[in-house]
Amino acid sequence: MNQFDNQIDYYIDLIENELSAEHAPRWGQMKAQDMVEHMSLNFLLSTGIEGKEFTGDPERAAKQKAIFFSVKYPFPKGVKIPGQEKGAAPPPLQFASLDEAILDLKKSHRIFLDHFQKYPEEKIQHPYFGILSYEEWAHFHTKHFAHHSMQFGLEQEPLTPEMEILLDQIKENLKVVYQQLSSDHKARWGLMNAHQCVEHLSMVFVYSTGKFDIPFRGDEAAAKKMWEPFKAAERPWKTVFPQTRFTKEPPKLRTADIEAAKKALKKSFIKYTHYCKENPEAITPHGFLGNISTCQWLLVHKKHIEHHLDQFGLI
Repeated sequence: MNQFDNQIDYYIDLIENELSAEHAPRWGQMKAQDMVEHMSLNFLLSTGIEGKEFTGDPERAAKQKAIFFSVKYPFPKGVKIPGQEKGAAPPPLQFASLDEAILDLKKSHRIFLDHFQKYPEEKIQHPYFGILSYEEWAHFHTKHFAHHSMQFGLEQEPLTPEMEILLDQIKENLKVVYQQLSSDHKARWGLMNAHQCVEHLSMVFVYSTGKFDIPFRGDEAAAKKMWEPFKAAERPWKTVFPQTRFTKEPPKLRTADIEAAKKALKKSFIKYTHYCKENPEAITPHGFLGNISTCQWLLVHKKHIEHHLDQFGLI
């Protein structure tokens, strides 16, 4: 057994318990049973029972293999199935029902495990990557299962590389807030003190999920025109957004002190991280920028925290 076997078991259980014939794909032409039969065939491919000899360029295959097996590389959408034209309809179904196809999937998985238990050192041709070992095939199957689980909505799609980078940058900015901002810091501008600022950051995370149900009431076309200047500006709260909106007194404090506010901020950010992963394609309103995507909101949060770090002289 290797590190990927439990993941394969998880995905087979997910398909058996959650997938129905009524599940519609988010992309592609396969229906639920097409996908299950396709997965079953891939197990047989990885034992050498099905498939053809590798006829590609070994050097190119090695490069593709290195990219595919990198940690964050997702299984690509719309990839051509070997032996079929790209975009072609799935082959005819082999079983009378989805339940029968799932039983065959489990049988094919057992054939895969038994084969490599009997021949643990054997390497089998992959149509794109050349010769793969048992562990490499198991790794391939986990990515393949994850891909089709997302295709049929059994799992959420991962964040894009851009979104992952922005989340990491937000985490680094928040570390400065947690470790360096104190109630003794005086604001270089504005009406908020440090304690109020920490609570404000927490509330903006919640606001960006749409939880407050506050619709955008401005001119959507004008808001869209503001996005490019916002992206280009180092401190858009000073140079892009109308300053008349920043003259209100901050709301009353909800936490006992700045350390309690930081704990609440940490919780808000953890919840927001989960929200991003569960809703990567969500659209929620921003007071100036209109209805923007989760990815756009991540950039807003990054710049927003930097704005307030600047406000308290921490950058």
